[in-house]
Amino acid sequence: MVTDGERFLLTKDGVESIEVTVKPAIRSDNSVFTGEAILAGVGIGLVHELLLKPLVSSGALEHVLPEWRYPPQELHAVYPSNRHIPHKVRVFVEGLARYLRGLDVFASSTAGP
Repeated sequence: MVTDGERFLLTKDGVESIEVTVKPAIRSDNSVFTGEAILAGVGIGLVHELLLKPLVSSGALEHVLPEWRYPPQELHAVYPSNRHIPHKVRVFVEGLARYLRGLDVFASSTAGP
């Protein structure tokens, strides 16, 4: 969670937490841009592991402080509530849920289809 662009809350094992203050060289709310800046050598940054996992696996980037993470965040598929949800919407949401559960970077959830 970014509080004012300079302080970040990080957690370890979902129990221990620490607030880290940084002096950013750049600021962005775009994870792809932040990942590209990190790859270009601008510095370290907080980007969702899913986006940078291939670069870490290939050795292009190094995962710094791998035991520390952002606090868990929720992801929602939002659609209008109707009595009848169109089949294509239901299929998309169920497929998205299956896909996300298959990724090892997301915590398990009992919510959703």
